[in-house]
Amino acid sequence: MAAEERPPAQRIIYLVSGYINSRLTADEQRELDAWINQNDHNRQLFAELVSEDRQAAAIAKMESFGTEQSLLHVTSQMAAITQKHRQRIKYSWYAAAAILVFSAVALFTHTSHRRQLLTVSVPFGKVQQLTLPDSSKVWLNAGTTIQYPEKFDNTTRQILLKNGQAFFDVVHDPDKPFVVEAKGIDVTVLGTSFEVKAFADEQENKVAVTTGKVGVSAKDQPTVMLLPDESAVYNTTTHQISEQKTSAADIASWRTGRLVFEQEPFQYVIHALERKYNVRIQNEKPQLLQLKITLRLNDQPLKNVLDVLAFSNNFNYRQENEQLIVIR
Repeated sequence: MAAEERPPAQRIIYLVSGYINSRLTADEQRELDAWINQNDHNRQLFAELVSEDRQAAAIAKMESFGTEQSLLHVTSQMAAITQKHRQRIKYSWYAAAAILVFSAVALFTHTSHRRQLLTVSVPFGKVQQLTLPDSSKVWLNAGTTIQYPEKFDNTTRQILLKNGQAFFDVVHDPDKPFVVEAKGIDVTVLGTSFEVKAFADEQENKVAVTTGKVGVSAKDQPTVMLLPDESAVYNTTTHQISEQKTSAADIASWRTGRLVFEQEPFQYVIHALERKYNVRIQNEKPQLLQLKITLRLNDQPLKNVLDVLAFSNNFNYRQENEQLIVIR
C-alpha cells in the first residue's frame, strides 16, 4: 500500500482497541489482519500495542493528567503528525505512530472499560442477589437500581446505588477500596459487610455495618467511621450525618423476608410495604404521617402486617383490588 493509502491513525486505534476488547466484526478483523501483514513495521507496532505491560504504563501515564486532557493531548499529537506527513517532512510515520497510537489505544481501551457499565433494576415484589466482578456479593431489595462496571479498574471498585437498598459482602482487597456512591454520600471499605439504604423518595440515607470498618463521607462533612452494630444516617436536606447504635441481626433483614422498623416515619413504612408486596397504598389519613413506627415481623402476608399496623395505630383500611389499598 502506498503511503497515501495507509489507514489513518484513528482507524488503527479503533481496530486495535476492538481487538484488545474482543469486539471486532469479521470484516474489521480481516481489515486489521491485512494491515498487520502489510509489512514488518506494522507487525512490530501491533505487537507493541497489545503488550499488557505497555498498556498498563500508558494508562498510568494518561491517568496522571486526566481523561479529558489525555484526549486533547492525543488529538493534538495526531493533528501534528498528520500535518507533518502532508508537508512531507522526513519523519518516520511508524516511529511517531508507535508512540501516539499506543497511548491512544491504551486511553481509548481504558476509558471504554470505564464506560462499560451494567445496570440492574429489581422490580417491586422481588429481591435479587448479584456477584460483582471482584467476587463480592450484593443483595438488592425491591425497587433498587444499581450500576457498576463490567470490570473494575486497577485503583478502585466503584459502585453507584442509584436508588434503593443493598447489602454488600465485600471481598477484602487493601489495594482497591470498594466505594458505594449513594445520593450524596460515599461509603468506602476495603473488605467488610454492610447495608446502604438510599431511596429517592426518602429524606434520609442510612448505612449500617455488620462486619469490619466502614467510612461514610458527604460533601463538607468529616468522614464518619463505623464499626459493627453501628450505623450512620445522612439527612439529604440538612446534609448532616448522625451516628446510631443498631443490631446486626436487624441489618438487611429484608433478605429473608423479615420486616424490621425502628422508629421509622409512617410514610417510610408504607413505601417499604409497597415495594415488598408490589402494591399501591393510598393514605387518606394525613395525621398518620406524624407517627414513628417500631415493628418486627417475620415474613407475613400483607393482610397480617396491615392488621397489626391498623390495630396499633388506630386506622382502618380497605383493599380496593389486587393493586390498591386505601387507608382511612
